[in-house]
Amino acid sequence: MNAWMNGRSARRLLLLAALCSSCVFAAPDDVLDPKYPDYGEPRGDNGGSNMPAVLAGVAALTAIAALIAHNRAAAEADQPMESDWATGGPELAPLFNSSAFAMRAAVRGGWPLVIDYAHGGPGQVEVQISKRGSGEVLTFPLPRLDGGRHIVRFQLPPWLGDDVGDAIIAVTARGGPDGTQTLPDFRIYGLGAGPEAVGSVAIDRLGFGPPGIRVSEHEDARYRFFSRSDFDSLSVEFFRVSESGDGSRHEFVDQQLLPGGVRPNHWVGLDEERRWDGRGTAQQTSLGRHRLQVRAWDADGDWVCAWSDSFVNVLQ
Repeated sequence: MNAWMNGRSARRLLLLAALCSSCVFAAPDDVLDPKYPDYGEPRGDNGGSNMPAVLAGVAALTAIAALIAHNRAAAEADQPMESDWATGGPELAPLFNSSAFAMRAAVRGGWPLVIDYAHGGPGQVEVQISKRGSGEVLTFPLPRLDGGRHIVRFQLPPWLGDDVGDAIIAVTARGGPDGTQTLPDFRIYGLGAGPEAVGSVAIDRLGFGPPGIRVSEHEDARYRFFSRSDFDSLSVEFFRVSESGDGSRHEFVDQQLLPGGVRPNHWVGLDEERRWDGRGTAQQTSLGRHRLQVRAWDADGDWVCAWSDSFVNVLQ
């Protein structure tokens, strides 16, 4: 088991319960929507959402509400923090539905937060934030959009406090006649918080290719990305992706830690090639479509997660 998993199993199992449910080295030009002006309103004890548990995607919505409630209950009981964001960075589950997922990360009142996403039709995307000790759940309903890729920024409200603290951050994409179905074609490309993480998205231009590799012929995938900011720590991860009727399932396969982090305005994988051999942490071949995930963070709490818009199909 690699360093990304060691020492965090109990926390990841809790997140997992909530979330189970081509060589192109370019990304689309940024389309930056106007800064979202409203702080959003705190909602009720369960996050204020109508989250029935029927299908897998909807069950993820329900489990996210339970995770947020657990976070609030732990804060009210003055239990110690369960996250180690300062050393381990933003924490996602090793298996998640990209149309309804949660993570642990740092937030602070007044910080900017950015999300880069796309979906193919009408629907509602929400970001929920539950900071330990705040006693409230912040909900941002993002602007209603009719498809396409969008980058939205907003400021976190001052009542989240002047301290950098542990939080549950959930992203949900809903559609259907009653708004309780997760959107199968929703895509997340970037999510980050803190001054260093937000310009548009501080890690972008992810490239991952070629479209297919054969492990038996010792072919490798290559990746690269651009950092707009200075981050102390950097982790590159590879997820096997499968599509379902209620969202895209991402399953952790492998990780590469890049010592020393990354400096501002710097390409990773451009001058010196970065490669992945299509195998998992135990050196087993991971067959199927895979996507690149990059996490970056610093000791002050700023963090960003970014996902490629290209996939690599691993064949035997």
